[in-house]
Amino acid sequence: TQSRGLGDVYKRQVYEADIGIDIANVPVTVKGTLRLEPVDAGCVNHVRLAVDSGILFIGKTLAEFVAQDCKRIIAGEYEYIRERLEQT
Repeated sequence: TQSRGLGDVYKRQVYEADIGIDIANVPVTVKGTLRLEPVDAGCVNHVRLAVDSGILFIGKTLAEFVAQDCKRIIAGEYEYIRERLEQT
């Protein structure tokens, strides 16, 4: 028989979740997938988002604004996590 520690199981496990964001009083939908995948040096957090608006003309500009804000927030979270990991 072969025995493995729990660490071996966690190293191979991929975690995935669907995400949906509703912004109050804003006609934009944000949907996507979050995926945490183990790699040799740690893990990779894949974030895939689709930002859409059903309103013509203004909706495209609004969706682009929300998409840019999502990028800003994700970059901030990345920096926060990176700094926390460096402290450990």
